Amino acid sequence: MIIPNPTDDHPFPTNCLPKPLADITRKMAAVKSCSEALVAVALLVACAVMIGGRTRLVLRAGWLVSAQIFAAIVGASGTGKTHILDAVFKAIQIMQSEMLDDYEAEFEAWRKAESTGPRPVAKRLWTSNPTVELLVRVLAENPDGVAWKSDELNSVFGGMNQYKNGRGNDEQVLLSSFSGTSIILERVTTRTKEHSGIYRVDNPFLCIIGTIQPEILRARQREKGGHYENSGLDARFLKVLEKHQKLVWMPEGEEDETQEQITYIYGQLLKTRPSKDSEPKTKTLTAEAKEIWVDFYEQKGAVERFGYEAAIQEKLVEYAAKFALISHLVRLHCSTEPGLTYQVDAQCMRNGIEMSNWFYAEAMRIKGMFKFDEKEQAALRFLEKTPREAQPAYKVARSSRLFEGTIDAQKTLRRLTDKEAVVYIERNHSPGTPGRPSDGVYRVLPQEVSRKPNETSANIEVFETEGGAV
Repeated sequence: MIIPNPTDDHPFPTNCLPKPLADITRKMAAVKSCSEALVAVALLVACAVMIGGRTRLVLRAGWLVSAQIFAAIVGASGTGKTHILDAVFKAIQIMQSEMLDDYEAEFEAWRKAESTGPRPVAKRLWTSNPTVELLVRVLAENPDGVAWKSDELNSVFGGMNQYKNGRGNDEQVLLSSFSGTSIILERVTTRTKEHSGIYRVDNPFLCIIGTIQPEILRARQREKGGHYENSGLDARFLKVLEKHQKLVWMPEGEEDETQEQITYIYGQLLKTRPSKDSEPKTKTLTAEAKEIWVDFYEQKGAVERFGYEAAIQEKLVEYAAKFALISHLVRLHCSTEPGLTYQVDAQCMRNGIEMSNWFYAEAMRIKGMFKFDEKEQAALRFLEKTPREAQPAYKVARSSRLFEGTIDAQKTLRRLTDKEAVVYIERNHSPGTPGRPSDGVYRVLPQEVSRKPNETSANIEVFETEGGAV
């Protein structure tokens, strides 16, 4: 497989999705004016949670993978990231509302009857921004697993161990849930006659998806000496970089039709879950698919990589199998494609591998955005001294001997703007005012600073340039 240059924009291989998902991806991306990659990764996560954790693909004896996915949509404010996630998860939210209505009715009947039997359990498909302790309880009550959908992934990382002075094991819970390792949570405060206070999840299944701004992701990757990279948590997240897209008005009714298709697919996948008391389901590979998988596995192992690249590669090898499993189940239960078997075939595996390669290239492309040369580092150091004040290029040029002049500084600042490490702000240039209309100012948002709600360029302090006020 040819991996695209990480420094170039490269379209998501939508043709590798099973046809029902590919059709929705193309249509929703057009209707919502977003990239197909954004829609595709959201659909993959949504389908994964509907499949649940008790359907697994056997790669070899003792190596079983579920459809579990962690994903991050990386993009500046205003790129429509959250809007797309809401659209993809709308059907799941409706399904969960119906489940909670049933639970409330069961609970009320249980309470009125003063029953001594077990308390009813709320069945869930997703949750948003719970504490990790509550998350473990939700997973314990829902063995098929849930999705954690977060509008801001910064709250996921920033909220870990927040009640334990940074000494808790919240991060370990997420790492364990990804690998399917048992989680045990014991809380004395929840011990009652009805409950021991121990929550045990033997095979946790958790999907996470959310949005994060590039500068905040960069801050998290640099935080605590690169702790999140070194722990492997960052490498577990598929990443998609979403940029501003040209808005195109689409005919009314297109979105309703897409939602009907999404609802049908989710409903079909939900029916594939094993019944409550039955054993987990296992899927196997056809002989050809197994041969393709082994070849891919050995090729990846033959390329020596280190650090973050090695961690990304290791996780994406298994992600190829996850994508193959999801593709197989969607094709089998949600399409009219003839000649399908109950084994995961070669086509699913090839497509899963191609999508895995794409996500590797995307991860490296995003990581490359945060690599800065000497001049870029000098400009960032200067701008980070005044994080809420915009500065003109000539002041950046004067801040370091590395710059050969204002034009050199402008070129450096434009590279940083392309990497979304710096924000360019056009000045309001009135006729008759000294200075060039093309002059503008730049600012950066470092990790120590959080963006204020409703902050715009209108309330950012600026300075005078050589030619006049900006």
